[in-house]
Amino acid sequence: LLESPGLDLRDAKLSVMPDGRLLLNSCEYDVDHDQANVRNNQSVTYTSTNGMQWQGPHRVADKGYWLWQTSWFEQKGYALGYQWGNHDRTRFYHTLDGIHYDTLQDDPRPPNDRSNEHALVFEPDGTIRMLLRRDHSEHHSSSALLGTSRPPYNKWTWHPLGIKMGGPSLIRLPDGQLLTVVRRYAEGPDGGWGSQWTELGLIDPLKSSYAPKLKLPSGGDSSYAGLVWRENILWVSYYSSHEGKTSIYLAKVTEINSEN
Repeated sequence: LLESPGLDLRDAKLSVMPDGRLLLNSCEYDVDHDQANVRNNQSVTYTSTNGMQWQGPHRVADKGYWLWQTSWFEQKGYALGYQWGNHDRTRFYHTLDGIHYDTLQDDPRPPNDRSNEHALVFEPDGTIRMLLRRDHSEHHSSSALLGTSRPPYNKWTWHPLGIKMGGPSLIRLPDGQLLTVVRRYAEGPDGGWGSQWTELGLIDPLKSSYAPKLKLPSGGDSSYAGLVWRENILWVSYYSSHEGKTSIYLAKVTEINSEN
């Protein structure tokens, strides 16, 4: 059990480091001393060789930047941090050890864009595809974005996907398809907690388009999936509150139709 006394330790994300160790990204959120301008949070990581004993917390990145998760490619880890509040910003980081994170680029998205949660994958040539959530209070249907960047990852192109989503997860299948699991929101001004669900879809990076494929058993507060592809089966771990109290579910997906 990992805990930070007096703080809300939340949004754990696991990844496997190049040396085989586990890295856990999380965030210490000081709810009692929160501020409207900049949220009072500190990103932290833990490392483990066996998943039972953990070293940490290691306080990483810049205070106030929520380092959502780390993705690895050729011995380096990459992560987008976001500063949430009335003066929100983004910052793109890289790391060699999951403990020391250095800034690669300030503001890959413009300030006050309300960009926050992300998921990213790498093409074989090192090209990054990033799925990015946005929450504009003025626009109920603010669109998620698909970002593309090539080494050295200091320039990005962004395209709207035309959907409002949360809790993004993204995986590149062996055939090159980009599969995502997200929380979807019902259209209209009354889209509250009860009008949400967890959905599996495909992203076409060339067309910057999203195609829904499967609505998982879900409702209310849900999504934030973990994805594993093994022996031609996609395993999806997610949480949902459609059966009362929030519970964790495991879905086994054996067929994904790429046809519209």
